[in-house]
Amino acid sequence: MSENVPYYRKSIFSNAATNLTITARQSMVDLFFNVCRLDESHTVLDLGVTSERDPSANYLEKNFPFPHRLTCAGMQDAGWLADSYPGIKFVLLEPGKPLPFKDQEFDFVYSNAVVEHVGSKEDQVAFIGELLRVSKNFFLTTPNRWFPVEMHTHIPLLHLFPQKIFRYFLKLKGEKFYAQEKNLNLLTRRDVKRIFPVTVKVNSRYIYTLGFPSNIVVYGESTPLATNGGMKLP
Repeated sequence: MSENVPYYRKSIFSNAATNLTITARQSMVDLFFNVCRLDESHTVLDLGVTSERDPSANYLEKNFPFPHRLTCAGMQDAGWLADSYPGIKFVLLEPGKPLPFKDQEFDFVYSNAVVEHVGSKEDQVAFIGELLRVSKNFFLTTPNRWFPVEMHTHIPLLHLFPQKIFRYFLKLKGEKFYAQEKNLNLLTRRDVKRIFPVTVKVNSRYIYTLGFPSNIVVYGESTPLATNGGMKLP
C-alpha cells in the first residue's frame, strides 16, 4: 500500500465526486453488514484507513455500531480516529513488513479502495495473501476500471485504454503520481478474482453509480489453504 495516496484531491468536480463517493460507500457499508451479518461478538479489521478527514473517507468508522470491536490500520497516521470514535483501535502499519496481526485474528477484514494502490499484480497477490491470513472472512472493494470516469484523477475515458497508454498520457497531463503502477493499478472484476488463490471461493457484486457499475465488491471465507505464511506487504 502506498503511504500517501492523495485520493481526496480538489478539482472542479470535487463536490459532485464526494457526494457520489459517499453514496457508493454507504452502499458498500450496507452490503458489508448485510452479507456478513455482523453483531457485537465479531471482531473486524478495517485495512487501509487514511489520515484525511474528507467526508467520504474512513466511512466504516463513521457507521460502525460496535467501535470496541473494530481495529483500523493504515500506513498514514490516522490516530485521530481512536479519539473521534471511542473504542476503536488504530494500528500504524510499516511498509515492507507483514501485517502485525496473528493468523485468523479477526472474524472479518474490510478493505475499501486499497488493492488498486499496492502496486503490480504480484504486489496485489501479496496484499490479498496477508488479508486472508489475518482474518476468517474478507470483504474487499475497488473501483471498477470500466466505469466511465477514473475517480482518482477525475478524467473520463482515458483509463479505458491499455494501462501503459493510460499512464503515458497521465504523465503528459502532469499526473506523475498516478502514472506510476505502484500508486495506481486499476482492476476489472475478472482481475480481482485472479489475484485470489484458487482455493478461495470469491463472491462478487457491483455497486452502481449513475447507472454504471462503479465499484467491485468481493467477499467470502478465508481458508487455511489460502494463507501464504506472512508474505510481506509492498
